[in-house]
Amino acid sequence: MLISSIVILAITIFWLITLTFVRRQNPPSLRFKQLSRITFKQPSSGCLLSVVPIAFVVILLKLYQGSNLFVNEPDNWLDQGTIMTVKQIVNAKRGRIGLAFTIFGLIFLYFGSRMIVNKPTEPEEREILNQKQKNKRIEQMEMSQEVEQKDQLFDDEVHEKEEVVNIRRAIDWKRRHFFVCCLLVSIFLVLKMEYSYTKVFQNNI
Repeated sequence: MLISSIVILAITIFWLITLTFVRRQNPPSLRFKQLSRITFKQPSSGCLLSVVPIAFVVILLKLYQGSNLFVNEPDNWLDQGTIMTVKQIVNAKRGRIGLAFTIFGLIFLYFGSRMIVNKPTEPEEREILNQKQKNKRIEQMEMSQEVEQKDQLFDDEVHEKEEVVNIRRAIDWKRRHFFVCCLLVSIFLVLKMEYSYTKVFQNNI
């Protein structure tokens, strides 16, 4: 929403500057409703929908933090049967909460990449293939390539199979790389936050 507000503000400033120097009797009007419908509705609904599972996970971990679940279970299997101190109980609970955050974070990244990189339906995929084949035929006609009928039919079948594979591979490639990029950015942000708690950052701030 903040980005949408900045975009609308920049467009408004540009429109006012253009309106100041334009010489037309009926200058174009700025369509706020159409612009806000595009830039506010989808991001706002997406933010609200993404808050629901995150709030559920936070509430669940908060309830676990205040409960006595797995209190007598040590974090190291070598400590089985020993009496745990308060410090060991706190460290074990923190480790389990950190592991839960990591698992839920990976789950959110996985499903988020699948939702953001949308996979086309079968009619949309056929439409994409038909459009590609049409563009190839137009390109071949423009280049005036002379090929025999048999070779042309064989090439069309091969290209059609390759295009189906390439579309599916491209979607999988986008999803995997989007997941990896988000994971690397998350690791960088965690390292940056951990660095802010070090003595080096405290002494040189």
